Parts: sequence; structure tokens; C-alpha cells
Amino acid sequence: MRLRTAIEAVILVIFIAIASVVVLRRNIPADAGSAMGASGDQLYAAGGSKYSAAAVRYWEAIEQNPNMADARFKIASIYYFNGWNYESLRELSEVERINPEYPGLHLLLGKLYRATEEADKEFAALQQAAAEQPENPEVHYLLGLVYERKSMAREAINEYEQATNREPSHLNSATILRAYLQLGRIHKGKQQKKAEEEFKKALSIDPTSAQVISELRTLYRQQAEHYKSKREYDKAAEKYQEILKIDPNNPRNVGIYMELGDRYFYDELYDEAEEMYKAAARLDPVNFDVFSSLKQLEILKNQ
Repeated sequence: MRLRTAIEAVILVIFIAIASVVVLRRNIPADAGSAMGASGDQLYAAGGSKYSAAAVRYWEAIEQNPNMADARFKIASIYYFNGWNYESLRELSEVERINPEYPGLHLLLGKLYRATEEADKEFAALQQAAAEQPENPEVHYLLGLVYERKSMAREAINEYEQATNREPSHLNSATILRAYLQLGRIHKGKQQKKAEEEFKKALSIDPTSAQVISELRTLYRQQAEHYKSKREYDKAAEKYQEILKIDPNNPRNVGIYMELGDRYFYDELYDEAEEMYKAAARLDPVNFDVFSSLKQLEILKNQ
């Protein structure tokens, strides 16, 4: 009998404790955790090495107020940056519980489902994000990638075009560049002129982008070879000049400079030929063919 009474007393204490926690959580002051949250925001804004310290501040804020959606979303973002995808998803489930319409929630969910290879969930999250943030280029770019994986080129093009339908800024320029890059890649098989236009738009955002330069080099070289096969050497030379314009210091340009130099040489445009050979020599000072061509040109000019 005493044992039963004692057990009932323990159960009553546990019930009261749980009830007290529930009551306390229902009556959390509106500003609880705000100071720690603000401290976390300062560290979060610094980024990089400060993320870990920011996460500590956010967890301290959450201890004071478990319903701080902003702190939980920032923690989820930090986890995502570090590749802790499932931990990030766990925090986002809490954000969704607190505020299903939290700004950026579905965009980050889409990124995480992409990382965890849950294609259907990724698509659904990004569609929801597009409805919530129709002006966000990143949402449309990511949706475009989904449509490309589904072999839905027309829908992908539409999303990429929506991503590029705004002025680049320091916040979105990288995303817009990638959208132009994908548009160019889609078009290059059948519409090379359109592909070139898209790649050039990407290059205008970042003239040093290795990916864009590589795509344009490939495109211009294919066009040059096409013109050479038709004996339209002037047009081929124009395409080679385009390569030299966007990527002047690439060691692979030695062959282009030599080909242009030889063309000028046989047309007896010796000054232009010398300019090309010297450009090749700057890229490859020990190249025997370059040295030989310059010597031959020097002999001719001194006769």
C-alpha cells in the first residue's frame, strides 16, 4: 500500500513538473532571448569563422525562448553551410512548427532536399518558395536545374529567364551568372548564336569566370573549325580573335597565335604576323616553331 502511494506521489510530481514547463512556455515574455539573439546576429553577419560563435549565442537564446524561429532558422543555415544537412532539416522542422510562412524556409528546404537527393520533396519545396518569393533569382535558378534533370527543357528555360529578368547586384550576381550559363548550355546544341549571347551576358557579370570562358572558347573554336572546313578563313580568324579577346593569356592560345601569324605571313602582312608570333613567344618562350617563325620573318624583313 505504501509503495503504491509512493508511486502515485512520484507520478503526481512528474505531472506537476511537466505542467509547469508547459505553463511557463505558454507565458514566455515576448523579448525573452532577444539579447542573445541580437548578439548572434552580429556574429552571423560577420560570416565564416564567426558562424560557430553565432550558433552558440542562438542556442542560448533558444534556451530562454524555444519559439525563436529566427534563431532556429539561422542555426539551420549554419548547419547547411557546414554540410550538416539532417541537423539543418531538424531545425527547419521546428521553424515550420513555429511559423510555416517564415521567409526563406522553403528555399532552404529545397536546397537541403537537393543535397539529400530527395527529388520530389525538393521540387515541392522550391515550387512553394517560388510562390512565396517570385522575385528571388535563386529560387528560379534552382527550379530550372530541377526541370533540366527532368528533361523538361522548355520549363527550365522559362525558370532561368525569370532568374535573369532583373539587374545583377552583389547579392544575386553569382546566381544570375549561373542562370545565363545554363541557358547558353541548353541552346548551344541547336542555336549557337543564342548560346553565344547568353554566355556573353554571363561574362559581362564576371569577365574572369573560368566556366563561362571555357564554354565560349569551345563554342568559338567549333565555329572556327566550321568556317575553315568551308575555306572561309577570314571568318575563322574572327572567331580565333574572339578567343584571344576573352582569354588572352591562356597557354593554349599558342596554336591560335601561330595559325593567325602564318595566315598574315602568307598574305605578306609581316607586321601583323610578327605581332602574332611575339604573342605566342610570350606564352611559350622555348617553343621551337615560334622561334623559327620569328627568325624567318626577321630574315625577310631585313632583305
